[in-house]
Amino acid sequence: SPEELRFIFLHELAHLKRADLWINCLVAALQVLHWFNPLLWLGFARMRADRELACDELALCRAGVEARAAYGQTIVKLLE
Repeated sequence: SPEELRFIFLHELAHLKRADLWINCLVAALQVLHWFNPLLWLGFARMRADRELACDELALCRAGVEARAAYGQTIVKLLE
């Protein structure tokens, strides 16, 4: 629906605002250099999860308080 697309765009725009693309390039370079370090891989996995939560939070702030339930339903629908 148009509302769900709006939520998706808000989330992706949050990635742009937070400069996640550049950080992801840096992380990829570090993973190439330290591919053998399991702690680094674990840390980067946690960083990716935190990054997604931060983008969800920013998208929710932009969408407004009344859109929280609909945003959650959109995430669940995408996961299905």
